[in-house]
Amino acid sequence: MTKHQHVAAAKELLSHGTDAQLRYAALELRLAIEAIAYEKLRLYAPRLPAAILDKWQPPQAFKALEEYEPRSTHGFQLRIARETEFGVPGTEWHDMGEHRTFKLSWLRKTYNKLGGLIHHSSPRYFANTELSSIVDPGQLRTELQAIFAEVERIASSQIDGSLAAVMEMKCTICDAPIIRNVEGAKETQRADCLQTACGAQHHVEFADDGTVGIQLIATAFACMKCESSIVVENRKLEIGFEFTCSQCHVRHTIATREWGYGMVDPGVPSA
Repeated sequence: MTKHQHVAAAKELLSHGTDAQLRYAALELRLAIEAIAYEKLRLYAPRLPAAILDKWQPPQAFKALEEYEPRSTHGFQLRIARETEFGVPGTEWHDMGEHRTFKLSWLRKTYNKLGGLIHHSSPRYFANTELSSIVDPGQLRTELQAIFAEVERIASSQIDGSLAAVMEMKCTICDAPIIRNVEGAKETQRADCLQTACGAQHHVEFADDGTVGIQLIATAFACMKCESSIVVENRKLEIGFEFTCSQCHVRHTIATREWGYGMVDPGVPSA
């Protein structure tokens, strides 16, 4: 079924269905979100390994879209005009359509909400999901109608496309491909591995000669037994985190956290 068919089914259930059918309305809304996410992701499919595409749920898909093309998760209107001469914009603008999309924060929260309602799973996992804790059918219907309004709005997006230049790197931890929008990488200087089991974070640096360097955001510690270097990702550095020396296999733990600092320019006061 298409995104429009799922939206239509959800609308019918919310408008004319019984309270007992609200769970099915939530399912149709979740399927509509999935259809929208995968439709957008297919635009990037030629650049992505099939093994990755097959594993992603909508939240991972939209995070990937932000990595490849930062503006892909922002709404905009597209207009064009014929140039009067080369490099000179025309004055007769034509509307091509409006691009509508989910915000990643809304998508992640809402997708999990709907999942908490439609799945019979661990009580501990779903104990705090907002929709699954609603027992009043009227309140639940109101919540689902609010979600429906946003899903319907996004489903009616008139245009979608990918015009970005991209580059491919390899994750320094798991060797999975990392594909980034060039302009986005220049702006953020970041490239994160989107493999769920990895998630390694990297710093990206563009040299004047056009070469691109990628470096794991990590800290090197000297083993307290054999003095070998142990590299630990910065995102894992918290009190109690344990790591093992690859040479002598002695285990270590983060016991304290210390920061060093210095003056950037002693003679120039800050603004």
